[in-house]
Amino acid sequence: LMEEKEESTELSKVEEEHHDKPEEKPLSHSKTKKTFLMKRRAKKSFVCTQCGKSLTSKYSLECHLRVHTGEKPFKCDQCGKSFSRK
Repeated sequence: LMEEKEESTELSKVEEEHHDKPEEKPLSHSKTKKTFLMKRRAKKSFVCTQCGKSLTSKYSLECHLRVHTGEKPFKCDQCGKSFSRK
């Protein structure tokens, strides 16, 4: 869900930038969105073998894999509780 919000926000920025240029013919929303999503997804080159999710970095993939393994390597010094993220 957060990824969809990020894509929507970035798409809005792309559309605003494109429509601010009067010398260019405006693209339809669907074509702008399709082009944007293709470029965004092309940047994602690390794919989770468990669920197929695409991520932009090896580190992001390593962090994501903790969802599947249940690993919680970060421990609170105060209460001793463990977490998957810092």
